Amino acid sequence: MKVTINPDKNIGKVIYVVEGNVFEPELLKEIFHDILNYEVYSYNKNNNVVTEFISTKNKYSRIFIVPAKNPTIKNLNINDDYFDCIFNELNKYELDVDNSTLYLIFDRDRESNRPTPILKNIQKFSNSRDNGETRNGLFLLSYPSAEAFYLNCFNDSTEFENGENIKLYLNQVRKELTIDNISEGTMDVIKKVELILKQDFRPSWLDNFKKENEEIFCYQEKYFNKNKVYVTLSLLFMSLIDLGIVSISDDDNN
Repeated sequence: MKVTINPDKNIGKVIYVVEGNVFEPELLKEIFHDILNYEVYSYNKNNNVVTEFISTKNKYSRIFIVPAKNPTIKNLNINDDYFDCIFNELNKYELDVDNSTLYLIFDRDRESNRPTPILKNIQKFSNSRDNGETRNGLFLLSYPSAEAFYLNCFNDSTEFENGENIKLYLNQVRKELTIDNISEGTMDVIKKVELILKQDFRPSWLDNFKKENEEIFCYQEKYFNKNKVYVTLSLLFMSLIDLGIVSISDDDNN
């Protein structure tokens, strides 16, 4: 398997609805602006301010970061007044939510996120661009939390029970990301997903990610029940593959 990063890929308008108001926006800004040099527009729900990070390379590919109103998955409602107001505000930056790619990025937090609402959203949001009568969106978890992205990028398979523990660990080992780290992280995640699903990874899964997403979740639940930790895994990488920023080929000849 070969992973290729396509930093010049035109991705249009992309929305990331994220659980947190600090760490996730910082991570996405680091990936998409600092490393890939896309334009990023980050909404702060605490002061209703949109911070703009302008690109010197690609002004037509824009990432919009929107924190959820409530960090718990059971309270997620992408069609409520909170999101409608923010999306209307972002119209000034040429955002059309119904014709944009959308990802919902949340943590597998056992204390606040129960299995039933998680599985409901996995079933409901299975395609980033088209879910039929349901709002477009692909629901992606990180195990145990978004900090797993960094560990995957550095092939660090240390496992954790919860987000608090992985945060403490990351504070000690965190390094600046590079484009090569993203490539390494993608390889790490794909290998773990292949082991979980017992089959070779196919990007076409992301056209309808219900089955694979649910199987990964159920595996992680069984793994936790047995080992009291999760396999460190950030499905945020799936969005990079879905956008075509990361491409996968079978070998070096493809």
